[in-house]
Amino acid sequence: MSQLVKGFIIAARPKTLPAGASPVILATAHAFFDQGEISWIIFVITLLCTLLLQISSNLINDYYDTQTGVDTQERLGPERVTNTGLIEPQTVKKFFIGTLALAFLLGIFLMNVGGMPIVILGLASIAGAYHYTGGPFPLSHYGMGELLALIFFGNIAVCGTYYLQTSTINDAVILLSLFPGLLSAAIMAINNARDIESDAIAKKMTLGVLLNRALKKKASSWLPLFFVAQAFIILCAHSYLVLNQGQSLAFMMVFLIITLIFLKTWTFLIKNGPSPAYNDSLARTGKYLFITSLIYSGILWLS
Repeated sequence: MSQLVKGFIIAARPKTLPAGASPVILATAHAFFDQGEISWIIFVITLLCTLLLQISSNLINDYYDTQTGVDTQERLGPERVTNTGLIEPQTVKKFFIGTLALAFLLGIFLMNVGGMPIVILGLASIAGAYHYTGGPFPLSHYGMGELLALIFFGNIAVCGTYYLQTSTINDAVILLSLFPGLLSAAIMAINNARDIESDAIAKKMTLGVLLNRALKKKASSWLPLFFVAQAFIILCAHSYLVLNQGQSLAFMMVFLIITLIFLKTWTFLIKNGPSPAYNDSLARTGKYLFITSLIYSGILWLS
């Protein structure tokens, strides 16, 4: 494997991609549950667009966090190719321009299918992928990381995917969109809790930094568990709303067991200070999102 390919894979952060795939899978399953059919072509292209936008955001983050001094040799997170010099900054920039362009080209098909609502959501997603850490006013530097994760990996991803399949939106879908959004916010919160010291030094005002200053030193470590708890309540409420009583109760029991198995992932953060071990908690939260999304999608598909 060439250094260029290896660097691209590292910068694309494949372990984070289930967070992008989960809302598309959930929304498509909900569309099938509601209308009994889906377009597989729309599903595949929606999934590809979503993943390309996520990869673009990861590449932009890799590039700009080095340019702004947020990433240093002392960071606790996974390797960054720009910061370590594995790939030249201008090459990383070409990578994210290319993935954004490819996402836009595929998105033209989806815009044609969904019309103006999808045009607006698509352009907003491209702008969000860039301005999260890029441009003169990087949104992640001003306490908006978790909110953006909730909106783009939750509301926009789920509602946009569902609309493409059905040309409608309903309350149940809006409720469901909060589940992957809140867990994506939890992933973001873990990332920010891990980097809280280096972010504070670099004057990157994440929600974790702001909470620690306003409340107490370890407030940021409680934030992921808060988001996970909210996501658990949301998905239980959704199953109660759309499934029959027996199905809903059975799912809640399975969901509770899975959540208890993963609980140590978030209590570890509260008991231990920032360290490279936070990366394991981040990856496990992504697995939790993906596993529960697949299980619930399967239930919706078979109901």
